[in-house]
Amino acid sequence: MVKQVLNNAAIHTEKTGNLEAANNLRRASTHWMRHTSATDQVNVPGADIKMVSKNLRHANISTTMRYVHVEHQARHNQTQGHQLWENDKVESPSDID
Repeated sequence: MVKQVLNNAAIHTEKTGNLEAANNLRRASTHWMRHTSATDQVNVPGADIKMVSKNLRHANISTTMRYVHVEHQARHNQTQGHQLWENDKVESPSDID
């Protein structure tokens, strides 16, 4: 079911001319969506890492801490004058461990 929704989104995105984003959506998975959700939760200003860990149902907080590094890297990149995402592209699911 999720794959069907992502494929439909890819078809719609392809019609807008954004072929790279469409291909990324076709390669997306539930793991990629979970990773994106975790990263977004950690990026909320003042986020409580323990609550994020509970939301993700991680047995060990060290698992959740991997996403904190992503947030720190994002802040570092922004302070260096670099954009985290180029031209608002969809992050490639192949870039996610």
